[in-house]
Amino acid sequence: MASSEANQAGVADAPSDPVGFAVDVGRRVHGALQKCDSSQRRGEGGEAKKLGLTRRAQEFPTLAAQLGLAPALTFYMSKAAEGKVSERFARVNASYKYLSEGSPVDVCDELSTEEGSGYAFYLAVLILLAGRVLGVEVARGPGAVSVDGLLDLVKRFRSELWYQRALMPYLIEVKRVLEALG
Repeated sequence: MASSEANQAGVADAPSDPVGFAVDVGRRVHGALQKCDSSQRRGEGGEAKKLGLTRRAQEFPTLAAQLGLAPALTFYMSKAAEGKVSERFARVNASYKYLSEGSPVDVCDELSTEEGSGYAFYLAVLILLAGRVLGVEVARGPGAVSVDGLLDLVKRFRSELWYQRALMPYLIEVKRVLEALG
């Protein structure tokens, strides 16, 4: 699939290409940033502020290496959004739908520089990666991440330790691409 076609249809399949997967995620993020208000990305002195998603991508590989994938995933789940479970998963679903289909949904809150932003979007990256690389389906259809599916993923991450070795190259490349974007 040509890269422009992958960008139109969602993030490309990733079974053996960590860099390609990361670039496709980066294209999605860049495309969304073009639609979001960029004024919030500047601090008081005019310096560029780092996206919450970039901070999440930087933190997750280290957190997973120190604690394991399952505890790192549950930590990100707890931080995904304030409020009810339905509100948390609405953000994860919107982010997943945008990543997988390119659906024009509002993901700007997840791509802000505000403290606490980026957790739901990064969870969506992990869900997409689990499906594409490990064959573990969490989403029950387009943009339909279920709470049960995410909890099943936590359980599988806890019992299948090789998943961490399989995912780490992808997580590192996503981190590098998102660092380049800000």
